[in-house]
Amino acid sequence: MKAFVVDGLLLATMFAACALARGEEAFLGHSREQWKKEFDSSTGQKRVYAAWALAQLAEQPNVEPSILKPLLKDDDATVRYWGAMGFQLRAENAEKSDVGKLATASEWLRPLLKDKAAAPRIAAAQALAMLGQTEQALPVLVAGMDDPQDSVRIQAVAALERLGPAARPAVDTLQKATGDSSEYVKRISERSLANLGVPSKSSSLNAKGKKGKGKAKAAP
Repeated sequence: MKAFVVDGLLLATMFAACALARGEEAFLGHSREQWKKEFDSSTGQKRVYAAWALAQLAEQPNVEPSILKPLLKDDDATVRYWGAMGFQLRAENAEKSDVGKLATASEWLRPLLKDKAAAPRIAAAQALAMLGQTEQALPVLVAGMDDPQDSVRIQAVAALERLGPAARPAVDTLQKATGDSSEYVKRISERSLANLGVPSKSSSLNAKGKKGKGKAKAAP
């Protein structure tokens, strides 16, 4: 068994070296084509893992965004999520020459704005907003802030925070979220407002409360 493991690691290293020699991108010892094959031929968690790997590979500017297209149209919501995340990773590190290519490819993301599953829907909205398409994306993120599930609201508010100044039209939503039942949502909302230079209502109320206590103590 030990010899088999060693041989397997050796083969993986050799495959990666060959891929790099051919100018192909490698990730965790597999070339892009190997991950695509793994995605096409696997099922269940293995397939999701391959989708995650393809999303990481898509971060590299020399990889065509088309590698993500099959993920975005998949029946599995988790796979669609990783397809959208691949665009996010790419957009975060995109150079000016790459933005136009991503903007053209972003038409594949737009159908996910109406996805039945929240995770790919919000991930797609964030990716589009990062590509400058905030008018289409922000309504989806704002709607996510009203979701009954804490996990969805956390994903939505985290997306708004990462957008920085582009999230300014959602200030009222962030203000409302400072009173959310989830401590994570409250904390991220307050931090987002602070980054935007907007005092949160909760911090203002706390400041007023402290002043009131100070006056009461000073009274004879």
